[in-house]
Amino acid sequence: MTRLPSQWLELTAGSTAQAMEEGNWSDRCVYGVIIVLAFYIVSTRSVSWRGLLAGNHILALLLLFTLLSTVWSDYPDISFKRWIRDLGSYLSALVILSDPRPLAALDAVIRRVCYVVVPLSVVLIKYYRALAVTYDPWSGVPAYQGAALGKNGLGALCLVSGIFFVWDTVRRWPYRRDGLTTRTLLINGTLIGMTLWLLWLSNSATSQLCLLIACLVVLAAHWRSSARPLWLKVGIPIWTCLYLGLDYLFGIQGLITSGLGRETTLTGRTELWEMILPLNPNPLLGAGYEGFWLGNRLMTMWTALWWLPNQAHNGYIEVYLNLGFVGLLIVGGFLLVSYSRIWTTATVDLFSLGLTVWIVTLLYNVTEAALFKGSLWLLLLTNSIVISFAHSEAPIAERTSPAGVKGTS
Repeated sequence: MTRLPSQWLELTAGSTAQAMEEGNWSDRCVYGVIIVLAFYIVSTRSVSWRGLLAGNHILALLLLFTLLSTVWSDYPDISFKRWIRDLGSYLSALVILSDPRPLAALDAVIRRVCYVVVPLSVVLIKYYRALAVTYDPWSGVPAYQGAALGKNGLGALCLVSGIFFVWDTVRRWPYRRDGLTTRTLLINGTLIGMTLWLLWLSNSATSQLCLLIACLVVLAAHWRSSARPLWLKVGIPIWTCLYLGLDYLFGIQGLITSGLGRETTLTGRTELWEMILPLNPNPLLGAGYEGFWLGNRLMTMWTALWWLPNQAHNGYIEVYLNLGFVGLLIVGGFLLVSYSRIWTTATVDLFSLGLTVWIVTLLYNVTEAALFKGSLWLLLLTNSIVISFAHSEAPIAERTSPAGVKGTS
């Protein structure tokens, strides 16, 4: 969600390519400690591992396949180290899920992180611009990054913050006459204002559009809390297929980006996609987990493109490059299972948050690579697994009630 520990402490050394291949000792230490602590916490709680695996076959298969893919990577040691690093996301989800009240735990985690990161970004941009603002060497145009790394990173931070505080405000609104709830709503409004200001500064069109859609989905999901709108359930897949068909036939994506004041090439993304797709060494299995952007392929792209890309800026293409068609099929299966589960959950809070995160993840990955990493993926994992236990007696399931949303976690 923010910068790496080594970037905060300015402990990076060597070339960018070398840093990508070898990583940083300080980052490994910090993430190693976090992973060990997360594993320890989960091991001390009464987690039903059999029930967890039984309810998440596709997710278990995905985790196993990504581990297996490190074997055929050109750099198996690097792929394996990155797999271990990203395993922290799954363990973090389990720490939240193993709490007796997982939805409240998720609420507390996101809230506390946003309480720190969003105001910190505002302070850095206002008073410590050397740490939070970069300038284009040719035009001098500022790029605001706040506590994140790059304007797209700030946009992603604001997207998660905006989704959470809008969702939390809508679900608490019926209880606004309660004193504690009123104070929470005032805090939410303040954080929403900061988030919108930062999002405007970031100039990240993807995050801006996704947040707008997220707000509409939250409102639609809470419109009638006792019923699931059939038009929404059926409409989402229909709208998705219609969009893909219109884009294939008439290039509607170019019209949308032009309307948003962006280049029809999506700031060089279409050119990047045309160049990297033929470089996939194995269309069926891919280059191995996080193994595509290494070695000669990385140098080829950096020689051809001045902006030095290190990801495909499309989550689905990124999965294809690293895990091939097999990986895409498994990821697609996980998304379909998650979508199906969202509509079976009994609580409106889980339904609205799960549906919003699912839709935003689907759309965000059209122009950014956010599968297997980042806060959106963590939110999708957490909601999918929580919902899988929503109708069971497993200890990680939570029985939410309307009164449970009053006050701040």
